[in-house]
Amino acid sequence: MNDERIAKIYKAYGFDCSVLYPPEKGYRNESHPALLDDGRKVNLILYKFENNIIQTIKNANIVSNFLATKNFPVRVT
Repeated sequence: MNDERIAKIYKAYGFDCSVLYPPEKGYRNESHPALLDDGRKVNLILYKFENNIIQTIKNANIVSNFLATKNFPVRVT
């Protein structure tokens, strides 16, 4: 997806981006990091369509959120 579309998605959620970083593509998602005008860093994740993806994402979030409480270097929701 091009930068113009990503910027429009961020804008639709009320975020004004000063920098869009290069996307990273994974097996199940595309990650679109950005720097907001106020200096915060955010990440828009677009998930690919597949059966049961919502449950897979929820399960992964449960595990990573738990590991974060044990000081593992993981992403949290």
